[in-house]
Amino acid sequence: MGRVAIYRTIGGILGLLREVVSEALDYMNADNECLEKRLTESQAAQAGFLNKAASLEKEIVRLLEQVEKLPESSNEEE
Repeated sequence: MGRVAIYRTIGGILGLLREVVSEALDYMNADNECLEKRLTESQAAQAGFLNKAASLEKEIVRLLEQVEKLPESSNEEE
């Protein structure tokens, strides 16, 4: 095998390597964008959930405080 043939073979391998790397990076970048979008959506959903849970907790505490203020009843069922 001559020098020219070796250069062509190595050049072809190098070209394929660069193509594979480029395609892989394109795929990973697109995947990263999807993951970042999903993370943002997940964080927003978590914040909404925590806000609603906190509101429910406040309402339950408020109701418990109202119950504590009620007079004791002798006919109370447990």
